Amino acid sequence: MHKFECQYKYGRCVSKDDEKVMRSFEYTLKKLCEVCKVREKYKVEEVFPSHADSGNKKIPKDVHDIYRSGALYWRDFDIYGRPILWVRNSRKNWWKIDLDAETRAHIWMLEWGLRILPPGVSQFVLVADAQDMSMRQLMQFSFMRVLMKVFLELYPDRIALILVGPTSMILRNLYSMVKPLLPRNVQNKIKLLSEDPKQALLKLIPDGKIPSFFGGIAEHNDLMVLEKKSTKFCCFRMQDYQQKMLVEAMASLVVATSIEMSVPVMVESTLPCTQRMNLPV
Repeated sequence: MHKFECQYKYGRCVSKDDEKVMRSFEYTLKKLCEVCKVREKYKVEEVFPSHADSGNKKIPKDVHDIYRSGALYWRDFDIYGRPILWVRNSRKNWWKIDLDAETRAHIWMLEWGLRILPPGVSQFVLVADAQDMSMRQLMQFSFMRVLMKVFLELYPDRIALILVGPTSMILRNLYSMVKPLLPRNVQNKIKLLSEDPKQALLKLIPDGKIPSFFGGIAEHNDLMVLEKKSTKFCCFRMQDYQQKMLVEAMASLVVATSIEMSVPVMVESTLPCTQRMNLPV
């Protein structure tokens, strides 16, 4: 696949101020050129070649080692057909952070996830489990800054919502440090969940898909395997599961379309983020 084809496929061509307004061809071409330069900067082709599809099971060793903790993975789709990227902060070894490997790992996971979108869907939802946050995470500000650069430079406009919870004093302090560095449109997408995240997530995720660590019944531990008396995350299990859920998500969208033909199924393409959900902050 040509670079420009790849960027057109994985880029969005709508205005940040109004998601219903399409950008001009000249503006879009300029942004695509900028994204191509950024992809070269981060050597995305080495991590996840643009010709690879969602069946790609070739994972660089340093990336694979990062994933073994199970701190970052795709699981299920929301009611609008958008894939959900889960972040499990408590699983990461915050005493041993390799910024280069973390950058490559996030790029690989995002590149794979963007290749498993239902037709008409261009964004994803990020849900971060902030339970058991420690002061050590506050000290890893360089790690937060690197991740922000990856998301904002490589994948502009791809995040529909960022849900983080349950809320705690440490989480609020961390957010107060990060917030000034974020563009306003990104700030508007971040929602801090209450002490009972399940009630807020029910507006976005089917009840049976809410994980047990947020008060639901879904068990995400089935993505883990036992190796040498310890559990490790299995990326291949994630890929197989998400492929199956893609079929389910596409079927749900077809049913929704047939029931309510007058309302566009892909709500994120017609309504601003703030009008789609009314989540507690």
